[in-house]
Amino acid sequence: MGSHELQPLHGRTIAVTRMRGQADSLSRFLRSAGAEVIEAPTIELGPVEDYGKVDDALRRLDHYQWLVLTSANGVDAMLDRIRAIGLDSRCLAQVKIAAIGSATARRLTEHGVRPNFVPPEAVGESMAQTLIEEGVKGSHILLLVADIARTQLPDALQAAGAQCDSLAVYRTRRPAALPAVFVERLDRGRIDWITLTSPSSFVNLLSLLGPQRCERLHAVGLASIGPVTTRAIREAGYSVAAEADPHDVPSLVSAIIDASTRD
Repeated sequence: MGSHELQPLHGRTIAVTRMRGQADSLSRFLRSAGAEVIEAPTIELGPVEDYGKVDDALRRLDHYQWLVLTSANGVDAMLDRIRAIGLDSRCLAQVKIAAIGSATARRLTEHGVRPNFVPPEAVGESMAQTLIEEGVKGSHILLLVADIARTQLPDALQAAGAQCDSLAVYRTRRPAALPAVFVERLDRGRIDWITLTSPSSFVNLLSLLGPQRCERLHAVGLASIGPVTTRAIREAGYSVAAEADPHDVPSLVSAIIDASTRD
């Protein structure tokens, strides 16, 4: 087996837009496949302005039948609040926990919390459908989400007769600027791929680049984590060269390798 087969992304430069600290696993997978990785975060996390409602909900988890978590960031932010109000993760035993996506489920298990339910697909629609099949009519459901979360999931659950409290447990914001090395490489046509793991990662990329530079994205392979992100990219008038299936980091890397070897 030649080194090119062992390192199918050798000679490719790939930009990772995930936030610092979260990009690690994706960057590591890409580097082990031979790629040069440039980290260009388009999202930063911050606290929400007022945790009053979140803290109240966490103090009375026994009031809910389900707790729904939609991201690893949501898990981290929730556990921070649990500690801040003087509790620990044992309080989560009072409620059934549903986690969207393998990364969310993994973050829970790392903290000794086993989710009761992970939907077959890492999208809100799949979560809604499966929870509705479980029978949520009349249940109280707590969703802990980002401040910019889509409302399809709580809307679908409420339409099925559940009572939903959807509370922002962290805030996402756009960084002040992109790293100079990324912009300079993009200007020289030296970026082969950009990985995008949420709609906001792409929307923020467009606004950080500005209208002139955005044109250069038509010459770059855009790799999407799943259908929700793909839709945002297409709606903005760009094409998606690779989509992860299932919607996780290892599959995102596989999709890039598949598309690159077809080139």
